[in-house]
Amino acid sequence: MSKFAVLFDLDGTLVHSLPDIAGAMNVVREQEGLLPISEEATRRFIGKGADHLIRGCIPERPESDNERLTNAYRDYYFEHPHRFGHLYPGVEATLERLSRQKSVVLGVVTNKPSKVADKTLDYYLPQITFAAVMGPERVSQRKPEPQHLLETLGLLSIAPDRACFVGDDPVDMACADSANVRFFGAGYGFGGVTAQGRQLANFSELLGHLEKLIGEKFVL
Repeated sequence: MSKFAVLFDLDGTLVHSLPDIAGAMNVVREQEGLLPISEEATRRFIGKGADHLIRGCIPERPESDNERLTNAYRDYYFEHPHRFGHLYPGVEATLERLSRQKSVVLGVVTNKPSKVADKTLDYYLPQITFAAVMGPERVSQRKPEPQHLLETLGLLSIAPDRACFVGDDPVDMACADSANVRFFGAGYGFGGVTAQGRQLANFSELLGHLEKLIGEKFVL
């Protein structure tokens, strides 16, 4: 049987990283002499890259400061990517089970900078091997453009009809739909995605869907 790729977004899908992201953003705001903002205010701008996050979370500064502020945020977050976050329930056990399936290849497709994504996964999921971790610097165009998924699948030598993508943000769903890749919505995450008939109330529900797609029972 040919391999089946199960690809994941990172923030809001595998890791509840909103406290980490908001904390790093407020450090940069403090450095700028600005008051902190809430996690909810930060949440609205997650999913489209650090530059979009900066524009939304530090509107007090002119657009000409965006590159400087984005670099400051990225530098701090790289050193402190896992202060207050945690894995969502069921993620660790489900990924460990999937990693034992010879027919399954695991990967991460994220708009988080690649070096931060690598460090985050090393901390939260050190026991899981991902065949590809694809941040925006590792593809020609980032989500919601289909190239982010298609180039990841090309690297893995797996066709779009032998893959699925799990994400919590409408950006993730748009990327999957345009790439003709099956999508499952991480309804438990903070991105607010709604995938009718394909919504996961918890991460563990993914196993049942995958067994039907791949046509095999997964070993314990």
